[in-house]
Amino acid sequence: NVPYEWINKVKAGQHWLKKEGDKFIFPGGGTMFPNGVGEYLDAMEELIPGMKDGSVRTAIDTGCGV
Repeated sequence: NVPYEWINKVKAGQHWLKKEGDKFIFPGGGTMFPNGVGEYLDAMEELIPGMKDGSVRTAIDTGCGV
């Protein structure tokens, strides 16, 4: 979680991100994580098996926008 204030303001209408204290929360809904971030992470773990055991700790999802 990186506390950049601007992203919370810019993405507020999409409801995929909210800031609580110095953390970002990904509640689900909107366009980014319609079924919650947990389902998204499960899909990423299927694509990158090393995420499950911690041998891969960073993955870049470039996406294509909305």
